[in-house]
Amino acid sequence: MDLVHPSLFPLVYGRTKIIPRGRVGLTDCMDYVGKGEVLKIPDESEIEVQWYGQSSNLKYKTCSANFQWLPCQLKFTGSEAVSITSYINNLHPVKFSSLYDVIGACIARAIPLWNRTLSSVKVPGKHRIDLGRTDYDYPQGRKMPVDYKADESSDEDLDKEDEWLKSTRVLVQPEPQEYERRAKPASVDLRKQFQESGLQIIVKLANIGKCNSVPFILRPHNSVISIILEYPITQNIFKCLMITSDGR
Repeated sequence: MDLVHPSLFPLVYGRTKIIPRGRVGLTDCMDYVGKGEVLKIPDESEIEVQWYGQSSNLKYKTCSANFQWLPCQLKFTGSEAVSITSYINNLHPVKFSSLYDVIGACIARAIPLWNRTLSSVKVPGKHRIDLGRTDYDYPQGRKMPVDYKADESSDEDLDKEDEWLKSTRVLVQPEPQEYERRAKPASVDLRKQFQESGLQIIVKLANIGKCNSVPFILRPHNSVISIILEYPITQNIFKCLMITSDGR
């Protein structure tokens, strides 16, 4: 059960009002209800990027032109603590004010882990196996037997030929290149790097009630960069293990 979800009452382009200048704080955010101006719907050129691959005409949308999740603002305080300085979408800042401190403490615990993760990928490693291509052998040839075909001009027959090729081809197992030790990455320190500007965090709170025989699968949003999972209470669970939908 989702208690706080970023998709519930998100920003809606062409409908949601924003404050174009300044920053809405946590303590005074209720004073801004109903104020501001409507955020315009973005043009296609603002959300599209050019794909420089085999075809230069391909364009991909980097985000939605309809909705956007609303993050909260995070401020680094002291040497280890953090504080949430703006409204968490769908979490009342007065009624649940104590929960803001709890969420901030959870995020503070994640900062060192995020530092380690980002440090490990800052220096790109060299793939020992080329992941950009796949080679196949065709022991039965690339042409489907004539007696297998129905009508060369039909779309159905083209599908049959494609299906036949996929069923008869054999994957060529690639040989890995020589191992090379990765250079030691430079250390990432989010607290130091974003001391002045802070970070923006999207918060989701859920109550998961599952039995051991039915696993819960997390399917992260494809635009979310990093995720922290905090289990405040686990009851009647022999072993708690979270695996994302891509198997990691």
